[in-house]
Amino acid sequence: MSPERFEIFLDRNPRACRAMLMVMVYRLRQADRQRLEYRACSVTERIAGRLLFFSDQTGEPMTDGGVRIGIRLTMPELAATVAAGRDMTVKAMSRLRALEVVRTDAACRPFAVSPPPSA
Repeated sequence: MSPERFEIFLDRNPRACRAMLMVMVYRLRQADRQRLEYRACSVTERIAGRLLFFSDQTGEPMTDGGVRIGIRLTMPELAATVAAGRDMTVKAMSRLRALEVVRTDAACRPFAVSPPPSA
């Protein structure tokens, strides 16, 4: 559809125009939050937050209280979601595994967010 036809469509369909504006506002707010997060949080914190987001969106409860993440990400893919390099992502995942809050598969892809370790 040409830009002109799309503009005519939006002029004739105010509900569609409003829906489009709501999507744009949501995406702008999301981008603003992301920029603030990148400045204020370490790579480890950003990865932990992203894994929590993925577990909320795609997770399935596990019998041990953890949550299995429903998508499989490689380290470069995970790094891209938090604007970090692969090496920093590998180090951050090592920290999270050492804290026993994340488990990975044989290829080191995160697959589960673990419950807090018992005291």
